[in-house]
Amino acid sequence: SDLTIKNEQDRHCVYLVKDMRKFGDAFKGEDKPKGFLFFEVNDVNPLNALSFQLENGKYFWDVVVLFAANINYDAEAGRPRVQCNPNVQYLLDNNETLLQPLRRRGVKVLLGLLGNHDITGLAQLSEQGAKDFAREVAQYCKAYNLDGVNYDDEYSNSPDLSNPSLTNPSTAAAARLCYETKQAMPDKLVTVFDWGQMYGVATVDGVDAKEWIDIVVANYGSAAYPIGQMTKKQCSGISMEFNLGGGGSLSASKAQSMIDGGYGWFMGFAPSPAKYGSVFSRLQGGGEVLYGSNVAAPTIFYKKNDPTPYKYPDDL
Repeated sequence: SDLTIKNEQDRHCVYLVKDMRKFGDAFKGEDKPKGFLFFEVNDVNPLNALSFQLENGKYFWDVVVLFAANINYDAEAGRPRVQCNPNVQYLLDNNETLLQPLRRRGVKVLLGLLGNHDITGLAQLSEQGAKDFAREVAQYCKAYNLDGVNYDDEYSNSPDLSNPSLTNPSTAAAARLCYETKQAMPDKLVTVFDWGQMYGVATVDGVDAKEWIDIVVANYGSAAYPIGQMTKKQCSGISMEFNLGGGGSLSASKAQSMIDGGYGWFMGFAPSPAKYGSVFSRLQGGGEVLYGSNVAAPTIFYKKNDPTPYKYPDDL
């Protein structure tokens, strides 16, 4: 055993040790491109990231986004707040069985946030509004043991400019939120989907974007681009939409072009076990080029809100 007890007083404790050596992990190399996967959690269990393994046993996806919680206006408190629908809240409340198994295998889990048809929005918070909202996001990540956040500027209405928490929509306001979020949780990931006003300003208070945006992923069929002193290592070279089939495929040639271009990430959105046939076919060749091991055919899947691995495709 590699377990060492250093203090005499600790010898009287009971230690429950789980041997994880038989489980795979997501680490495929420090400089290898990584996978960034969104799950529509209203419909699909995020544990389905564990369906995707390379033939060498490594897990294919490195980051999973719970898509999505919302920013909404709290009329009673008079400020924007995080709003979780019942599906998101169920995952958070049961994170030990539905989220932490991902993290124990090295897959980072992020809370996705986007607008929700009211006066608030991720790109229309004032400086104080951004600070307040960022602190709440940090509290969520700490309380539920998450690895960070993804911001997506969609579905917001026009702001009420008489409200001190709000301002006109702009890339500057979105950048301020990212900056304040990183200030509130410097040890967590702050990531953005390049859509709406969410991305484009390179400095906040003289601090470069590379210090407060860890990853940017592009719209489907596009590659993300760095701003400020960011590099393509922080950008997605391909973004694939799995539910509707858009955005191309991570073929061997596409994977090689990503490597040649210096991109650090590839993105996927909304895979479901019912469409594994088409999803996995779009990844063939990519794993071999990126990691020296191709993506294996799926053998398991997870039903919604159920931590039990089921046989694929027999139990569909």
